[in-house]
Amino acid sequence: MCLRRNLRGARPMGRRRGLTLVELMIAVAIMTIIAGTISAVSMAMQQASNYTYDRGTALQHGRVALERINQQIAGAYTAPGHPGVAVYVETLGTYRYPDTLLVWRPAGTPANVNGPPLISEVYFYCFDPTTPGTLIELTAPSDNRTIPLDATLQTSTWKTALDGLKMASTSKKTTLTTLLRTATVTGSAPSSMSKTRGVVRFELTVTPSLANITSYQGGSITWANLPWPQGLYSSLFGMRQVWLRSELQLMPASKTGQQDTSGQLPIPVFGSQAIYSLLTP
Repeated sequence: MCLRRNLRGARPMGRRRGLTLVELMIAVAIMTIIAGTISAVSMAMQQASNYTYDRGTALQHGRVALERINQQIAGAYTAPGHPGVAVYVETLGTYRYPDTLLVWRPAGTPANVNGPPLISEVYFYCFDPTTPGTLIELTAPSDNRTIPLDATLQTSTWKTALDGLKMASTSKKTTLTTLLRTATVTGSAPSSMSKTRGVVRFELTVTPSLANITSYQGGSITWANLPWPQGLYSSLFGMRQVWLRSELQLMPASKTGQQDTSGQLPIPVFGSQAIYSLLTP
């Protein structure tokens, strides 16, 4: 007797395993999109972290440097002919560079109470000529020459003397920041003067100025007509203001030592400090 297999009700041998080619391609595409999104987010977070770190580091350098300068100015010694603070302005071609600050800060009673101060009593702030991206505090403890803090500072003689102090092995240098932006002087400056400089700027206003006091002593202006800040004066004394504004252009920490000709990268840090002293007729 022949038996016929009934295939109509037969059960499947087992479930199919694996993916079809179309399903596999879809899965790969989805995984690629997810991986790309995660990578892009991770890269953006890393860039934001680097940007924040660079700016935070530069701003911290700027705050520390300006705080150091402001502390010295707050304790500066003043005299009628020497207001305690001066800025040497170097001119190259048609451009002026007020980037050397002098602060008269003797350890005790100055050698000349009416000025001029000794170089050993003065703190100098400028970029380091050997590494222009470095802002330094410079002192010359063994140099007992006198130095003016008036208009006679702006001479070629004192430029040579200041350049010598900045390069002297006997000068004591303290680094305030290594993040200064640097720029090369070109264009209208004579080729012999073209050089790389750190971008730092000091602007000083003295009111009444030394010229005002000279005019008063010469009789061309009265005591009452001197430009007293906020009108603070009497027949016995007047209040003099010495006001310094400072600007440091600092590079992000990851760009230290690089020049940015576009001017887009530097982070400007500004400071302001004033000291007051009494003048008598």
